[in-house]
Parts: sequence; C-alpha cells; structure tokens
Amino acid sequence: MNHQSSTSYYHILVTLIIILFISNLSTAFGSTKSKATISSNPVYKTYIQKACNTTRFPVLCCTTLYPFASRIKEDDVKLSKISLSLTLNATRSAYFSISNALKQSRLTHTEVAVVKDCVDNIKDAVYELRQSFHSIELLGGKDRDFQVSNIQTWVSAALTDEDTCIEGFNEQKVSPEVKNRIKMSVIKVARMTSNTLAFINSLTYSRSSNNEG
Repeated sequence: MNHQSSTSYYHILVTLIIILFISNLSTAFGSTKSKATISSNPVYKTYIQKACNTTRFPVLCCTTLYPFASRIKEDDVKLSKISLSLTLNATRSAYFSISNALKQSRLTHTEVAVVKDCVDNIKDAVYELRQSFHSIELLGGKDRDFQVSNIQTWVSAALTDEDTCIEGFNEQKVSPEVKNRIKMSVIKVARMTSNTLAFINSLTYSRSSNNEG
C-alpha cells in the first residue's frame, strides 16, 4: 500500500513538472514572438527610412537605427534622443580608442601632435554631446524652442570639433596606417553626429509647422 502510494505521488509530481515546463516554454516563446513582431513592424521601419532619407548619410542612419524601431515607433523626439545617445556612445568609444593609440603606437613628432589635437577635439565633442543629451532628456514646456536651439548649438559644436580632427589628418603629414586607424573612426562618428543634427533640426521645423496649422 505504501509502495503504491509512493508511486502515485511520484507520477503526480513528474506530471506537474512537465506541465510547468511546457507552460513556461509556451510563455517564453510567446513573448519572443511578440517582441519579434513588434521590432519587425514595417510601419516603424518605414518611418525610420523616411527620416533617414532627410540626412546626409541615410545608409549609416538606417543601419544604426533599425534595431531600435520598436522603441522609436513614429516619435520624432524619441528618434532624436536615441540617435543622440548612440552618437554619444560612439564618440566616447572613439575618444578612448584614439587615446589608447596615442599611448601604444610609435608615432613621429608630427603624428603625436596631430593625434593629441584630435584627442582634445573628440574630448570636447563628447562633452558637448553629453550636454545636448541632458538637455533633450528634459525637453518640454513653454521654452521648448529655446531648449531645441541649445541642443542644436551643442551638437553643431561637436560636429565642428570632429571635422577639425579630420582636417588635421588631411593637412599634416601622417602615415597611412595612423590616418586610416584614427581618421576613419572619427569620420563615422562625424557622420552620425551630422545625421543626429538633421533630426534635431526637424524638431524645430515640426514645431513651426504645427504652430502654423
């Protein structure tokens, strides 16, 4: 009798475990499927594509922003904010990469001077992009246009610093190895900054259009 009772209990326990496993598996699969459906929503991707077509570097723009389509949806502010955040992160990474190259590479005196200037410029760009991101996080209220104007100023300044870095490599005699390693990373960051600035400029345009309507 005890043996039968123990066996029945074991069977019930195994059955419950199997049911619980299947239930959790179904929930996880359903959640994954739901997320995949949202992230692949063609409406959101179409919105990003149209927005990116207004920038100077649409291919880079789409590649960068498509993974965030479900978060951006069709929101101009979210588009600007996420683009700005990605640009800030990329610029920060470029700064650390260039700083490390300055420490590790065997550079001529001219190359050291050019790279140091670039490091300073990118450091300034990081600061300016960080300021603009803090501002866009607080965007809203009656002085919204003034806030957008400040963000435009910060991002424009960052783009100027990045372009200054690039020009330094064009004007001075630098080995192709050093130029390719550093210049190309800064060019990508500058293009991302340019795209972000286009989105932020559109915030002012959208606001003006709404006021006229």
